Amino acid sequence: MKNFEKILIFVSVIVIGWLLLEKCNDTPQPQPKDNSALFNSLKVYETELVVLKRVNDSLITDFINNKIIKDSIIYDVRKSHILIYDTLRNDNVKYYSEFQVDTIVDVYENLLLDADTLISNQDSIIVNLTVQNTTKDTIINNFKHNEKALKKEIKKQKRKTFFGSAISFAVGLVTGKVL
Repeated sequence: MKNFEKILIFVSVIVIGWLLLEKCNDTPQPQPKDNSALFNSLKVYETELVVLKRVNDSLITDFINNKIIKDSIIYDVRKSHILIYDTLRNDNVKYYSEFQVDTIVDVYENLLLDADTLISNQDSIIVNLTVQNTTKDTIINNFKHNEKALKKEIKKQKRKTFFGSAISFAVGLVTGKVL
């Protein structure tokens, strides 16, 4: 009768362990996320960024060249002013012709247009980098999620292996005692 009780306890432990193991298998495991599409979209933005940086460099050199030209034109125009004596203030007043004033205005407007183009290109670079950063953050979060999922899977496999070896040891022990 003692052997029957031991076998009954052993069989009940195995059945309970098997039920617990099945219960652990019912919980859905998080699936690893695929980052290949995000990496492909990143390549497009990186090539776009290279083009934007080259355009930005050319715009900067154009802006610097136009600024040098502006400085020389303004210097030439300021050199050729006409002095008019103002009787109300008792002072000489610089007078520029309409052509000189138009030249100065055109030079400054062109310089402002160049600056606006440069700023809009730099805004495009900022938007591109922002999109790249959010994509990279998503990739990092996916990697963290994948790491957690794989750690859970490893832990589950370790439990299964340990439980299987414990059952095998118990079956061997009971079989050895009974026989």
